[in-house]
Parts: sequence; C-alpha cells; structure tokens
Amino acid sequence: MIKYLKFFTFSIIILLSITLKKKLAAEQIHLNCKIVNNANAFNTISKFYRIIDVNKKKIIFQSGITFDKIMHFNETEIIMYNSIYENYSVLNLSSYVWTIYKKRKILIYTCNKKKAPK
Repeated sequence: MIKYLKFFTFSIIILLSITLKKKLAAEQIHLNCKIVNNANAFNTISKFYRIIDVNKKKIIFQSGITFDKIMHFNETEIIMYNSIYENYSVLNLSSYVWTIYKKRKILIYTCNKKKAPK
C-alpha cells in the first residue's frame, strides 16, 4: 500500500511540474513576421520580430518596426498604436496576421509564433 502511495505522490508531482512549465512558457508570445503584400510596400520594412508578455500585456522586445504600444489586448486580438510613425496595427491571435494601417496604406504581415526559450 505504501508503494502505491509513493507512486501516486510521485505521479502527481510530475504532472504538476509539466502543467506549470507549460503555463510559464505561455506567458510570452514570440512573433517573427514577414510582409505579404509587397506591391503596396514602398519604403517599408519587410520583416520584424516581437516578444509580447501576455500577463503584463506589454511588448518586451521589438526589432524592425519599433515604438508600438499596446492600446487594447483581448483573447482574439491585440491593437497597437505607433505615435512616431503615426499608424496603428492589429494582430489577430487566431491566424497570427498582423495588419498595419498608415494613412493610405495597409500592410499585411504573416507571423510565425515561436515558443518562449527555456
């Protein structure tokens, strides 16, 4: 009986550690985005990289297109505003399509979601 109790306790500890590890990895979204509609992209950046902290609802790291700030964050999309370049953008969290709206241009990027590094 004690053997089964030890095995059961050990199994519970392993399951909890795996669950917590997955939860901690889901706190950040790593996005590697590349432009789709090159025809309208005059003087635009073709790719960029972002790390977004889901719990704090903040951008931790930006390269390529910078100065974005999160204005709205929900389970289906993230809306950002960039006061330097005077544009706003929307990231669809189900398809990982990033759309940037700037004056008369609409730029569409597809993003690959990466897991947080260990």
